[in-house]
Amino acid sequence: MNKFLIYMLILFAFAGCYKDSDYDAATLSSGTVIGSMQAGRNMLLATGSDTTQITIELPVNASDSGSLVSLSASSGTFLESSKSYLQVKTALIKDTTGPQRRLARATYQSSDTPGVATIGVYVASVYGSFTISLQRNYADSLKIVPSILSLNEGAFSEMTFVVNLTSKKGKVTPGQQVTLSIKDDANTPRGTIRTSSPQSNDSGQASFVYDLVPDSAFFGRLKVVARSPDNAATPADSTYIYIIKH
Repeated sequence: MNKFLIYMLILFAFAGCYKDSDYDAATLSSGTVIGSMQAGRNMLLATGSDTTQITIELPVNASDSGSLVSLSASSGTFLESSKSYLQVKTALIKDTTGPQRRLARATYQSSDTPGVATIGVYVASVYGSFTISLQRNYADSLKIVPSILSLNEGAFSEMTFVVNLTSKKGKVTPGQQVTLSIKDDANTPRGTIRTSSPQSNDSGQASFVYDLVPDSAFFGRLKVVARSPDNAATPADSTYIYIIKH
């Protein structure tokens, strides 16, 4: 069953708490049951932890049974329920300068999948929605971790490189591309990256298996450089390995 359809069925189940009679006919027909729907931020990072406050405003004179709001999210969750759906009661709020308002508030938390999250709002027989954009969170740091620091020359020598991608803003969105170059001091490529998983996984890692073929007779120092072509702002990282002559 379509995931979004499941959310809608949950909303309709919540709808049993409401009655159209909680609002007068003029209010229902004028489409003002839901006064406003908004997020504090309409663009979040797809880190699985970025949050924003959602505010729904209803008419001040809504009755108690007509002041419940059901929310759904096509991606991500609500902190109050740790689920993709939530039922929240409105409260009458008045600040020192403005008029009294009836508001429902909830905290939305992003998923780690880039795209668009549709926030569904259901009150009585009225459904509304708005969207929040979930942007990729690119790494702001790369770190090469070689399995060993030196290799013996020869056709059967190989090693593994893991590149860790991290971000100060939270989890790096999976799938960020990483390239690896391995060159000698004359800037000549040496050896072969035999197998690789160049896109970062859910743990923020990309991996590479390297051997000396066709340069099995080479010995000396090699510079290893990792870059992310997906984001020019991600700084490169480099390290050295040493090929030792028998």
